[in-house]
Amino acid sequence: MLAESNKQLEEMHNIHSNIKEECKNKNWEACQILNDQHELMDCFNEESKVQNQLVLELHKAKGLIEGYLTERHTLEKALNLKEESEHRLVAELENLKAQIQKLTQHNARFAEEQKILISQNKALTANVGEREVELIKEIERLAKTNLELQCQAEKDCSNLNTQMKILEIELEDQLNKNQKLAAMASEVIDLRQQLEALERQLKNQRDFMDKQAIEREHERDEFQEEIQKLEMELKFTTKSQASGKSRTYLVESLHNEIKERVDDYNRLFAEKEQIDKVLAARNEEIEKLEGQVRELQCQNKEVAKNVDKLTQELEKMKKKEIELKEDKGTLQQQHNKNLILISTLQSKIDEVRHRV
Repeated sequence: MLAESNKQLEEMHNIHSNIKEECKNKNWEACQILNDQHELMDCFNEESKVQNQLVLELHKAKGLIEGYLTERHTLEKALNLKEESEHRLVAELENLKAQIQKLTQHNARFAEEQKILISQNKALTANVGEREVELIKEIERLAKTNLELQCQAEKDCSNLNTQMKILEIELEDQLNKNQKLAAMASEVIDLRQQLEALERQLKNQRDFMDKQAIEREHERDEFQEEIQKLEMELKFTTKSQASGKSRTYLVESLHNEIKERVDDYNRLFAEKEQIDKVLAARNEEIEKLEGQVRELQCQNKEVAKNVDKLTQELEKMKKKEIELKEDKGTLQQQHNKNLILISTLQSKIDEVRHRV
């Protein structure tokens, strides 16, 4: 009987030692689990910081897109103003061309009249006296002066016509550039649609990330509460003399729960990497759009310079036209004086003939 009791005591002592050892191992595993949980909490905090940084980058990207849209509206307005200016230049060039043609016809008619007067003067020279010869020479000198002025006027008209042709060629080139700019304007509209689509995608992604951040915040709070509960349970387990089976079940439950949390964390990390890839692609598209906008700005500046140059050329041609009109008036006055002199000379010649 005593031997049996000693045997039972020894078995109970062995069982107690095994339970004590198992409890020690479980406590060590529970401490390790707590350390893993703290590491997961640090990872969640780091993820929250990254998500906040992504939200800030999304806001910056939206600001850049709005700036590009404003610049596009400015470019479209400048393009419309340039087209109106070019149409006005075309109308003024056509008007100036018609006036130059009229002036050329008038100069040709005036040259023909001048030749007739010279022929008449030569015919009169053979039948007049010394005084009349001097008058005829004076008329010839005046006619020569008029002819020189006429040649200069014709030369100026020729130069003006050459400038007109050059200006027409430049204007045609400018119109071709306008067609290219119109095509670019169509591309700008396409870019605007792409920007709007990108903006919608970024907004959807931002909303999704905001929702994910809120969900992660709730999960973190719940996870923190569960960690606190687990810490309390571990403390209670250390003090209590619960059975080995209960502690084993508790540890297994903790392992399963931590495994689920780790899986959730891995899933969130994969989603974060996917979002990073999408944002990188969006940033590349935004950089391409920036390059296209800068190219359009450079082309718009070049077109503005060409329009200014054409405007200056047109102003010079207008001034030249005014000078030609003034020369025409001077030639007309000189022609009238010559007609008066010729009429006087003709009267004197008739008087001399009558005396003879």
